[in-house]
Amino acid sequence: MVCWGFLVGSVIDNTTVRSSGYASQDNRTNPGTFGVSLLVLIAAVMKADGKVVRSELDYVNNSL
Repeated sequence: MVCWGFLVGSVIDNTTVRSSGYASQDNRTNPGTFGVSLLVLIAAVMKADGKVVRSELDYVNNSL
């Protein structure tokens, strides 16, 4: 049985992003990029109601 999360993560980590703008260098994703993006998304969802509750922070801390 294949672990789908590992497979998708491997594909994302090996993805090359090309841009047609000013930055013409080869932009490869770093191994920690997905984790940082996920934390930013979680923080935005927690702040959506205007306040961050300790139980939300504990849940995220225990989940990750």
